[in-house]
Amino acid sequence: MYLHNPRNPKETTKVTIFIVVLTYSDYFYAESMTECDIRSWIRVNNNAWAEHNNTVLTSAKVKSPRWKPVVEGHVKLITMHILVGMEDMAFYSLDELNRVLMVKVDAENQRPFERLTYSRYNLLINEEKETLLPLPSSRFEYLERSDFEEAVQRVTVERIHANYIESFFQK
Repeated sequence: MYLHNPRNPKETTKVTIFIVVLTYSDYFYAESMTECDIRSWIRVNNNAWAEHNNTVLTSAKVKSPRWKPVVEGHVKLITMHILVGMEDMAFYSLDELNRVLMVKVDAENQRPFERLTYSRYNLLINEEKETLLPLPSSRFEYLERSDFEEAVQRVTVERIHANYIESFFQK
């Protein structure tokens, strides 16, 4: 999936689809992003309501289905049932793409399972939701740290080294 530049439609930006799945109900969330950095990862997790107290979030190795079979199954589902229907659409912004994606994800979650009378959404609301703990009161935030003390020591050592070399050549 790609975003098109409105000024030059032939210029594209690759989009990655982030997926979260609740394993009991099979209810899933999907959101596209253009950057796979920590800030984007925190943003999509906040949007996905995936963090519940006493619930473990586990990341898995990229392209390793045995580490995340439920999510890999949903990658296949999203590819075959959702993205195929979006193939001929041209998107010029991430918001536009995500609006269409979320409508299609919601429809898929509402669709009854094959040969059953209930859907992922029904299972979530009627059975799984009551077992989930409330979301934390504050969202994840990105925090960038730098080790100032180490940087000061490095500069000091470089200055001492430079002074030593200067004094050595002055003799």
